[in-house]
Parts: sequence; structure tokens; C-alpha cells
Amino acid sequence: MELLLEGIRIILNGYYFLIFAFLIMRWFPSARGSRLYYITGQLVEPYLSRFRSIIPPIGGIDLSPLLGFLLLSFAIRMLS
Repeated sequence: MELLLEGIRIILNGYYFLIFAFLIMRWFPSARGSRLYYITGQLVEPYLSRFRSIIPPIGGIDLSPLLGFLLLSFAIRMLS
């Protein structure tokens, strides 16, 4: 059971950094056309879009990743 929880924690940590990488790539217009950006977006957008319905962009700033990071951090801490 402990091994399963550790595996889930590792996957959640990886997803956390995947979201972070996606957000960094969004700052660079040249990265938006890359295949890596497209694949990362396909993995991350379904998760972040759930939070956009809760917190709409304010003044052009998307705060949904903040809520996504908080929820993932909470889940990772609960598994530790």
C-alpha cells in the first residue's frame, strides 16, 4: 500500500511540474507553435479548465493555475 501511495505521489509531482512547464511556455510566443507545447497543453488543459469555470480570468490574468497548484500541493502533502 505504501508503494502505491508513493507512486501516486510521484505522478502528482510530475503533473505539478508539467503544469509549471506549460505556464512558462505560455510566456514565449515562439514556444506556442511547438509540438511540446501542444502535447503539454493536451495533458494540462482539461485539469486547468475546471478551475477557469470557478475563477474566470481577471484583467487578462488567468488565475486558474494558482488554484490548480494549491489543490495538487494539498494532495501531495496528504500522501506524504
